[in-house]
Amino acid sequence: MRKSLILSLLMSLLAGGLAIPRPAMAAGATIVVNSLEDKLNNSDGKCTLREAMMRAFDNASTNPNNDCAKSPSGVTTINFAVAGTIVISNGVNYGGLPDTINTLTLIGPITIDASKANQILFDVESSGKLSLVNVTIKNAAYTAIDSRGEVNIAGGSFINNSAGGAGGAAVRADGKTVIAGTTFTGNKAVNAGQEGGAIRSTWDLTIAGSTFQGNLADKNGGAISVRGGKFEISDTAFTGNIVKGSLLPSATGEGGGALFTASSSNVYTMTVKRSAFTGNTALEGVGGAIFHTADTLLTVSDSMFTGNHAGSPGAGGQGGAIKTIEDLTLIRDMFIGNSVEGSGGGLAIQRDQPVKLRLVGFTGNTASDLGGAILYSNTLGASGGTMSVIGAQLTANIAGNKGGGIYNQESQYDKAEFRLSVFGGNLPQNCRDKDPSDDKYPVGAVGPIDSKGQNAFSDDTCDDPDSNNDVHETDLKLGPLQYNGGPPGMLTQVPDIDSPLVDRIDPVTYVVDPDIGNKDIRGRPRQADGNGNGLYYFDIGSVERDDSQPEFVSIPAAPGPINLGSVAINTTITKTNALRIFNAGDAPLVLSNVGLGGSFPAEFAVVGAFPTTITAASSVTVAMTCRPTVAAARSATLNMNTNDPNLPSRSFNLSCGGLAAAVNAGFGSTPESPGLLSAETTAGKPVVMTITVRETGNATLSLGAGTLTSSPAGAFGGLTGLSTTIVDGGADKLVTVQCLATSVGLKSATLSFSTNDPSRPTANYTFTCNVLKGKDDLFGSTYSNSSAPINGPYGVAVSPDAQHVYVADSGGSGVTLYDVLGGNSLSYQATYASASLSVSRRFTSPEQVAVSPDGANVYVTGVTGDSIAVYARDQSSGDLTHMETVRNGSSYGCVNTLQVNQPSAGPICSSLSGMDGAYGIAFSPGGEHVYVTTKYSSTVMVFGRQTSGAETGSLEYPSPSILRTAFLQRYTNTLLSAAYGVAVSPDGANVYVTGYTSDALITLDRDASNGRLTTRQVLTSSAASGLNGVFRVTISADGKHVYTAAYDSDSVCAFTRSQVNGALTPIACYTSAELNAASDVALSPDGRMLFATGYSGNSLTAFERDMDTGGLTFRDVITKGISGFPRIAGARGVVINPNGQAAYVTGYTDDATVAIIFNAPSPVATGLAPLSVAQGYASPLPVTVSGVDFQANSVVRVGGANRATTYKSKTELAATLLASDFSAAGERQITVNTPTPGGGTSNVLTFTVLAPGAIPVPAVALLSPQSVLAGSGAQTIEVRGTGFIASAVVLFNNAARATTWLSSTLIRGALLAGDVAQAGTALISVDNSPSLLLPEVAGTTSNALALEITAPELPPAPSISALQPAAAAARGPAAQVPITITGLNFSLNSQALWNDDPRPTQYVSPTRLIATISAADLILEGSAGVSVNTPGPGGGDSNVLGFTITPPPSYVYLPLVRR
Repeated sequence: MRKSLILSLLMSLLAGGLAIPRPAMAAGATIVVNSLEDKLNNSDGKCTLREAMMRAFDNASTNPNNDCAKSPSGVTTINFAVAGTIVISNGVNYGGLPDTINTLTLIGPITIDASKANQILFDVESSGKLSLVNVTIKNAAYTAIDSRGEVNIAGGSFINNSAGGAGGAAVRADGKTVIAGTTFTGNKAVNAGQEGGAIRSTWDLTIAGSTFQGNLADKNGGAISVRGGKFEISDTAFTGNIVKGSLLPSATGEGGGALFTASSSNVYTMTVKRSAFTGNTALEGVGGAIFHTADTLLTVSDSMFTGNHAGSPGAGGQGGAIKTIEDLTLIRDMFIGNSVEGSGGGLAIQRDQPVKLRLVGFTGNTASDLGGAILYSNTLGASGGTMSVIGAQLTANIAGNKGGGIYNQESQYDKAEFRLSVFGGNLPQNCRDKDPSDDKYPVGAVGPIDSKGQNAFSDDTCDDPDSNNDVHETDLKLGPLQYNGGPPGMLTQVPDIDSPLVDRIDPVTYVVDPDIGNKDIRGRPRQADGNGNGLYYFDIGSVERDDSQPEFVSIPAAPGPINLGSVAINTTITKTNALRIFNAGDAPLVLSNVGLGGSFPAEFAVVGAFPTTITAASSVTVAMTCRPTVAAARSATLNMNTNDPNLPSRSFNLSCGGLAAAVNAGFGSTPESPGLLSAETTAGKPVVMTITVRETGNATLSLGAGTLTSSPAGAFGGLTGLSTTIVDGGADKLVTVQCLATSVGLKSATLSFSTNDPSRPTANYTFTCNVLKGKDDLFGSTYSNSSAPINGPYGVAVSPDAQHVYVADSGGSGVTLYDVLGGNSLSYQATYASASLSVSRRFTSPEQVAVSPDGANVYVTGVTGDSIAVYARDQSSGDLTHMETVRNGSSYGCVNTLQVNQPSAGPICSSLSGMDGAYGIAFSPGGEHVYVTTKYSSTVMVFGRQTSGAETGSLEYPSPSILRTAFLQRYTNTLLSAAYGVAVSPDGANVYVTGYTSDALITLDRDASNGRLTTRQVLTSSAASGLNGVFRVTISADGKHVYTAAYDSDSVCAFTRSQVNGALTPIACYTSAELNAASDVALSPDGRMLFATGYSGNSLTAFERDMDTGGLTFRDVITKGISGFPRIAGARGVVINPNGQAAYVTGYTDDATVAIIFNAPSPVATGLAPLSVAQGYASPLPVTVSGVDFQANSVVRVGGANRATTYKSKTELAATLLASDFSAAGERQITVNTPTPGGGTSNVLTFTVLAPGAIPVPAVALLSPQSVLAGSGAQTIEVRGTGFIASAVVLFNNAARATTWLSSTLIRGALLAGDVAQAGTALISVDNSPSLLLPEVAGTTSNALALEITAPELPPAPSISALQPAAAAARGPAAQVPITITGLNFSLNSQALWNDDPRPTQYVSPTRLIATISAADLILEGSAGVSVNTPGPGGGDSNVLGFTITPPPSYVYLPLVRR
C-alpha cells in the first residue's frame, strides 16, 4: 500500500509538470532482496542488498556464491520482500555499497542505517543512474549519496546523516538530481567550511513537495547549497534549518539558513515557488532563510517567510529572511515576523543589481539596527542600483535605529521606486536614509524612496517632493493578519471597508504590470467595489478588498433541522427564536421568494411578516408555529433566496410532533440538545453550569439518571437535578454540573441522559471550562529599610535609568541620594543639605523632588523657602551639583512683569511672586517646560527649561548683559486653593492640578509652543465625592485615564480622559481603612497596576487597572506590622522602579525610605512541544513551554533538574533537554521554576520518552481559525503542531472528526455544522492512535486548544464626545448647518437625532458622522440636544450633547450709493 502511494505521488508530480524521470521498472531485470543482513557471497540462499547491487553491476561468473538472481542488462530494479532496517557493516571489503555504474532503481519501503559504514554509502559514477523510491537513509558518516551521474529520489527520508568533503550530508551532486516528496531531517555539514546541511549541488537540481527540517551547515546553506546549474524548488517546506555563517571573508558574508546560491554563470534559471520558510537561522551570518549570490536571476513566488532570523549579538547580520547581492525577483510573497541582529529584518539588498518586488508583504519584521522590513545598501557608491516595487505592503515593522519600513543607505545613487504600495505603522518611522535632516527633505534633495505615485503612508518620512498623488493618513485601517484566501497558509491584511486604501485608483490611471496582471497577492481580481459605492476601482497595496457583499449566516445553519417541539394534535406550538439570520457581510442582505414547502406546509407558519432586508452587521429573529393535525411526526421546509453570491438559496427542514391527547411527554431545554455550555473561572473557584429542562408535551416528562464523563478525569462533578420528572404544565427544573477548578487549564465533559419524549429519547450536552490562574500576592516579606540619616522623608523620585532614588528630606532640609542595588533594594550614598549652600541659594522644608525626563537634573521644592532648587545630576554616579535656586520675592535678576494668566510683557527688573509654599513639580514630555504648584499662593508657575548645552536644566537663561529668568506664566483660578498635585499628559496637550482646600481637580489646556495654560474644566467634590481634600494626581502613560489621591476622602479616584480635548469624566472612587489619609498615587511602568500610600493608614495599597475602562480592582496591601516593619508609618511618597519590580515609599513618621520588592508571580505551565521523543535520541532537543506568568529568570526543569532556558515572553519559554534525558523509555516530569521573591514551581507537564516502535505523542500549537461564528455551518480547521502521524485524527470535544493529514506539523479537521451551531468554547486536540484505527495501542492524545464559537457580534451602543460646531446663531443666513459628530461605535445605519427627531446623516467612519440641521431648527435661541441612534438588534441610543443656539448678530445696514 505504501509503495503504491509513493508511486502515485511520483506520477502526480509528473502530471503537474515536474520533469522527474520515472524509475525504469518495466525494462531490465528485477532482483528481490529477502534478507536484512549485510553479507556477501556466503551461499546461504538469502539475497542481501549488497549482493543484489553486486549482481546489478558485476554479473560475471566470478561470483559463484552470490545468492541473488543475475542481471545481465545493466538496467536493474531491486525490490524488497522484507521490511525493516538494513545496517551496513564495516567489515573487510565492506563499508559503502558497490559503486553505481549503470541504471539502478531501489523500491522500498526499506530503511538503510549507515552508522557503521566507514565511507560514502551510495557512490554514483558519471555513467550511473540511481533512483530511490520510498527509501530511508540514516546515520551516514561520510555523505549518503555522492553523485557524478544522475539521481532521482521519490518519497523516503534522509535522517541524521553527516557530510564528508565540502558538504552535502544527504546528497552531494555534481550531476543532475530530481527529488520529490522526500523528507530531510537533522542532516549535518558542520565541519569547518562545509556547506549544504542536506544537499550540496553543482549541477541541475529539481525539488518538489519535500520537507527540510533541522538540517545544519557551517558555512553556507543550512539545508541546501547550490553552486551551479539551474534549480527549481516548489511546494517545499524549510523549517528550523541552521547555518553558522559569518560576516567574513568579504563584505557580502556567508549564510542562508535554508538555501544558499552561488554561480559564476548567468545562463541558468533559479526559481522557488509555493514554498514555506519557517524558523530558519543564520547564526553569525546573513540571510536567515536565503542567501543569493549566484550571478543569475533568482525568482521567488507565492511563498511564505515566517520567523526566520540572522545574526547574533556581536555578529550583526543582514537579511532576517533573505539577503541578495545579485538579481532578485519576488512575486506574491509574504514576510512575517522575521528578525535580524543587524539590518534588514525581512530583506537585505546589497550592491547594485536590479531587484523587483511585486505584491510582496512585510509585517512584523524587526531589525536591531536599520531597516525593519528592507535594507537597501549599495557598497559600490555612485554606480547605483534600482529596486522596482509595485503593490508592496510594509506594516508594523520595527528598526532599532532608523527606517522601520525601509532604510536606503545611498538614496542619491540607488533608486527605490515604489508604486501602489503601503507604508503603515512602521517604527520608529516608515522610511529613512543617511540624509541628516529629520523628517522633511529640502527642495532638490533625494528622499529614501522614489515614489511613482499611488502609494499610501502613515507618516511623512517617505515623502518624495516629485510625487503629488500619494495618500497620507495616520490610520490606514488594515484588517488583522490572517488567512484571507490564496495559497494555503498565506497570511495577509485586507483593508477595512472604510480604509483610505480602498477604491482609491481610477481604472483610467491604473497601469497593469505584466508580472502580476490584474490580480492581487492572493490571485484574486484586482478591480473590485470594496466599499460598496458602486465604483469598481483599484485598491492601494498588495491585497484588493473583495466586492462589498452580504454574507448569510444563520442559527441553526441550513438545513437545520428546526424542531418546534411536540404538541397535542390541533394545538399550536410556537417557538419564538426558531431561526436567527445574521448579515455578517458589509452590504445589505436581501431575502426574497420566502415560502413553505415539503410534506405538510399547511401545518407550519411564520409569525408576522418575514424580514426582507437585513443591514450589515445586524440580525433578525424569526418565530414559527406548528399545528399538527395527526398524531405523528410532521415536516416541512422553509425556503428563501438571498443576494449572498455564495449562498443564493437557503432551505431549512422544519419538524414538530403531533401527540395524541395525554399520551406523550415533550422534552425541551436551554440550551437545546445537543448543547454546548462554556464557563471561565480561576483555580480554586468551582463554577456551576446549568441546563434548564422543561416539559413541552402533554404528559409527565421523565429524565434518567445521566452519565457525566470528564476530561481529564475528575475535572467535573456535582451533577444534580437527575433523575427527575416534570408533570404536564409543571415548572421548569434545573440540571447542574460543577467545574471543580482544581487545576489550571482547559477542561471538558459530556453529559447524557434519557427522556421519555419519543422524538428525543436522549439528551446530550458538552461542557467546557477554562480554568485560569488565580491572583498571586503582590507584596511578600521582601523589603529593604534604608538606614540613611534622614528626618521626615516626604517626596521620592527615581531616575529614568532606574539606578538612583532621590528623597526630599523635609525635616533635614536636604535631598538624599540612594543607589538602587541589583535586587532593587536601596543603599544610602549622600545627603545634599540646603544649609551647605549660600543663604540666597538655600531651600527649606523640601517636600517634593523630581528627576527631569532626560535624567540630567534633579529639582526640589522648598515649602517654607518658597523656592525651587536645580541640581545637575551625574548620570553615572547619581551625584548632584547645585546649579541655582529660583526664589519667591527675591530680585535675583530681571524678570518680566507678572500678570495673572497673561504672558510677560517686560522686561522690567522686579521680584518674582507666586512661589509661596512651592510644592509640586511636573515636566512637559520633552522637558522644555517645568510646572510648579504652590500651597499658599495657590498658583501653577510655568518656567522654561534649558534642554541643551552646559546650562541644561537651568530655569534662568544666560544673556550677554543680564540674567533673565525663564519664567513664563503664573496661573491662578478662584477654584484652585492650596495647589498640591500636578501632572502633564503624555501628549503634552493638558496639565492636571489639584486644589486641596477647594476640593478641585482642574484640567488645563497647554500651549506646546510656550507652555502657557488656560482652563478647560474644573471638577469638584460635587462631581466626585472622593475629591474632598484631593492631594496628588497622576496620568496613565497611554493618556486614557487620570487618577487622584484624596487625603480627606481616604480615597483614590479614577477618571476617563477625553482623547479630543483632555476633559475628564469620573469613573469611580475607591476607599479602604488602609487608604486613610491617601497621600500619593503612582502607576507601574506597564500601566497595569496603581499604587497609593495611606499616611494615617501606614500602608501601600495596590490596585489592578483595567487598561480599557480605567477601573481599578483591589489587588494587595502592605502595612507596618507589629514588628515595626516595613517602616512606612506616615507613608507619604511612592514611586515605582522603571523595571516594575519594586516600589520606593517614604515613611515620614518612621524617618525611613523603604524598598518594597514585589513578589514574582507563580508560573503555570499549560503546553509543551514536542511532547515526546524516541528513546536514545542522541542530540539535545529544543522544546517550547507555554504557560502564564513566566519571568526572565524562570527555568525549565526535568525531574527537578534545571535545563538551559531562554525567556521568550511571559507566556513562552524555550529550553534544551539533554540527550541523557532520553536514555530510558518512560515519562519525564517537566516543570517551570521562578526564583524568589514569590515565584515557585509550576504544575507538572508530562514528556514521554518513547520505547522503540511506540507512537509519538502529538502536540498542538495553533488553530486556524481560532474562532468561528455560531451557526456558520460546517468548517475546516487547520491544526499546527508537532508529531502528527498519518493516522492522526482531529478531535472536537474528544469526538473524532474527518481528518486530512498534510505533514507531521499540519493536519486539517472537518467540523460538522452541528459542532458550531451554538456559541461557546470547544476543545480541539489530536489523537495519533485513535482506537478505531489502532485498538491495540494506548491512546496518544495531544494537549487541547480552545476554539471559540462566537455569536455574531451585534453593534454596540454609540457614544458621542464632541460637536463641531457646538453652537450657531438663530435665524442665520445659512439654509443648512452641517454638524460633525465625533464619538465611537458609529455604523452605516446610525442616525443623528435633534431633540430625538432624526436628521439627514452622512456616515464618515466609526468615529465620525455629519448631521445636517435645517434653518427651521435654528429659529429660536436656546439649546437643543444632539444624540445618535443605531437601530437594533444591538446598537441603541447614545448620550446627549447640548447644541447652543445663540441670539442673532446685530447688523448695520449701509445705504446703497449709486455711482
